[in-house]
Amino acid sequence: KEGVITFLDDVKKRDGEEHATRFVKLMTGIATRDDDDDVVELPSSYSKRRLYIRYCYENGHEVRSDAKGNFGKMAEYKYRDDFDPADRNCVVSYPTFLSIWKKNFPRLVIRPPSRDICDDCVKYKNLWMLEMKVKKAKTRLAELKRDDDSDDDSSDDDETPLCQLIDETGNIEAHLNKIEGLTMKDEDLVLQAAKHVKSARLMRKFANSKIELAKKDRENTELKYWERTQTIVVDYCQNLECLHVGDEQAGCTYYWSPLWAYVFGVTDASQTPEKLTAYTYPEGQGKKGANNVVSMIYRWLQQHGFCKKRITGKELNIIADNCAGQNKNKTLIKFCALLLEMGFFEKINLIFLVKGHTKNVCDRMFNSLKVMYQRSNIWNYTELLEVLDKHDDVKVDPVWAEDFHDWESCLNQHYKKKLDKTIQEYHLFEFSSKSQDKNARSARIMRKFECAVTENETEQNPTKADDYELLVAPKYNGELNTSSCARRERKDSMHDSLFVEGLENCEAPGVSPIKKVEVWTKWLSISDKGRFLDPKAKWERVCPKPTPEEVEKVIASSPRRSLGTRLSSILTPTRKSPTRKNRKRG
Repeated sequence: KEGVITFLDDVKKRDGEEHATRFVKLMTGIATRDDDDDVVELPSSYSKRRLYIRYCYENGHEVRSDAKGNFGKMAEYKYRDDFDPADRNCVVSYPTFLSIWKKNFPRLVIRPPSRDICDDCVKYKNLWMLEMKVKKAKTRLAELKRDDDSDDDSSDDDETPLCQLIDETGNIEAHLNKIEGLTMKDEDLVLQAAKHVKSARLMRKFANSKIELAKKDRENTELKYWERTQTIVVDYCQNLECLHVGDEQAGCTYYWSPLWAYVFGVTDASQTPEKLTAYTYPEGQGKKGANNVVSMIYRWLQQHGFCKKRITGKELNIIADNCAGQNKNKTLIKFCALLLEMGFFEKINLIFLVKGHTKNVCDRMFNSLKVMYQRSNIWNYTELLEVLDKHDDVKVDPVWAEDFHDWESCLNQHYKKKLDKTIQEYHLFEFSSKSQDKNARSARIMRKFECAVTENETEQNPTKADDYELLVAPKYNGELNTSSCARRERKDSMHDSLFVEGLENCEAPGVSPIKKVEVWTKWLSISDKGRFLDPKAKWERVCPKPTPEEVEKVIASSPRRSLGTRLSSILTPTRKSPTRKNRKRG
């Protein structure tokens, strides 16, 4: 056991790296013992079996695993011929090796190749490391200049790779100055890194406080559903494949164009356990833009009893990531203002987590959503919906093109088309029916926060407060503060847009011709024909057969003429020549 602990400790010190976020927190002095990101990561090229082989090799044994990863009996382990028998040590079995690792080094992990790390934290860490190397190299160079016997000192253990260039080039100082120009000053680097890490922590804490408040209100059975605080977490799942071979994957399918299915998740964070509503639609029915996001959030609110006449919710908190194209945009901000002005909610908080630190409950629920998907063969869109709807805490709600509305055009009628360009700098947007002006009781205020709370973490302090009138369309000419008729007329106009005239539907983007051709040729050729051509598959909506014009377009754009000819013969119906018997009858 002691030998395993010593070996893993050496590996941790020699090859392990602290998580970039943890490193930045330590350098800025923000890290605490309670932080959960103090993980030491080994390179992704490592594996536990290779480390076990290395552990045995350093103790005088040669072991190999079979095709299934088993090492066999310990009595069959071979000794190294080039190892002194006196220095040979006993080794533990592979299961014992893993048990000791888990018990004594729970925070030592092997980094998965696909794990995302905050790019800002990585940038600050690399700048810090580069600056430290430059300073160390310049200090070393000054010592070499003062010391005439530089040959002996150049072999010290603390020599950096930058100092080794002194033997190859005579102008080492110019090289160091050039590298130093790529770094930042200590004060600027510390301030920027500290601001980034602090903002991430405060936004996470603020979002968790709203989740706890929603859970507390839900436990109070005396409150009606519209009197509770509602906190939802929204996010897009990784694109899924409508045609998926997870059980028996044919190698050729790796190179084919996938037919995507989009999943937008809305999680009610007040429930224990959390419940995910997965709004699923094929790529031909809708995009992943602001209109789609607002349409599905509005759909969720209606399904849960909100956005109705004579019902005003207490508080709505929407937690999302920092993606500008989907969530953090003017359409969603105007939508929240409309919900408030229509009287659907008394207060709305639009909470955006800091980029790189956006892990949320939706990401965890998506793992439950894809439990059966990962190991199933799926040959049509209907099967995909059935596979995704297996978990008890997940409800799949299929949506189509007619469920997506042009919210952007509707909102531009009542609000300014262009808002402040500094939207991306803020992470919290608060919409409240309380007015700072006593004479304007119906005016609303939207406040923008750079981060959730102040340094003492006791009160909210906006970096910039915007009057609600700055959002209102110019045609109202600021009359909303003074004229009750103008306010009533504006609200009636919004009501007509939502409930009388109705919102216009978004145009379906459709499926590209090349994907249609591949679905109805390549995918059809290897599929289970009975399941692929099932009448319930709804291929006419998901991916209809390509028209002759689309086939000709694909053939013309294909560099392989033989492929184009084959596609033409498969998709274009050919007229059979009449037989001799039919000719005589004619």
